[in-house]
Amino acid sequence: MRSAFGKPQGTVAKVHIGQVIVPEGTRLQNEERVIQALGQVEFKFPGHQKIHIFWGFTQFNADEFENMVAEKLLILVGCGVRYIPNRGPLDRWQALHAGEHQRCPLLNHAHK
Repeated sequence: MRSAFGKPQGTVAKVHIGQVIVPEGTRLQNEERVIQALGQVEFKFPGHQKIHIFWGFTQFNADEFENMVAEKLLILVGCGVRYIPNRGPLDRWQALHAGEHQRCPLLNHAHK
């Protein structure tokens, strides 16, 4: 908001192009409400904003994530996910698949 002479009335954050402004995590049942709320928040920021929907703590949406798990490009490892690329040295690929069934160290510590 600006006063009569164009002077800003408060502090302003510098935002770069493509920077995440409002990250939000929610359950699937609340997805529509969050999209509606973020759509209303867009009007408070100048410029053009996009709403990106990701699944979990990954950069993939739900369909991509499930396809990558089915193709074994992502391996579920206890409290996270390990990415297995299709390219690279064979010994590195075998080493990544050797640890496929390892659990998260935090979970192993909890069972002791």
